[in-house]
Amino acid sequence: MSKPLTQSTAAVIQDILAHQRHDLMNHVQVLLGYQSMDKPERIKAYLHKLCAQAETERKLAQFSYAPLAVTLLLLKQHYRRWLIHLSVHVALPFTDIPLQKRMLDVIQTLLPWLERQDDGNMGWEQLMIDLESIGDDMYMDVIVQTTGQQAVIFDFSPMEWERLETCIRKHTGSVSLADEKTVLRIAL
Repeated sequence: MSKPLTQSTAAVIQDILAHQRHDLMNHVQVLLGYQSMDKPERIKAYLHKLCAQAETERKLAQFSYAPLAVTLLLLKQHYRRWLIHLSVHVALPFTDIPLQKRMLDVIQTLLPWLERQDDGNMGWEQLMIDLESIGDDMYMDVIVQTTGQQAVIFDFSPMEWERLETCIRKHTGSVSLADEKTVLRIAL
């Protein structure tokens, strides 16, 4: 038997559902717009994009540690300042709970850290997160793009970089830069 919802939990769920409904209506409006302009190829491409999003969400929902799955599924609602794109290259079902707990801790450390670095003044628009498992290891690659689709060069102060490294090490992970400092790679 399920527990009764608290007021605060119900309010959170209500907010999430309102945003999902809003997003759904936006998609319907886009498709109706393409239909009214007689653009069947645009409709087809848009539907393929929506299918890819649904497939990513299906993969995220298959993480066996529910708090991680929910956090990943709700990133777009929580960090509305950015367009967030998630891609998942993980052998599913992914059942390593201790690793998933560490991944959740890292995400809950990394995203607020990135938010502080951006501070709304740098024109960061898109955040791309790629989750990949290779053997027993998990990697998270993060790329940030500006409004002009330019990749952000992660050139933070040594103090901020040390702060991030320390936080990631607490979760037995490591952080490095790749692709000319445009990819933040976290290994767990």
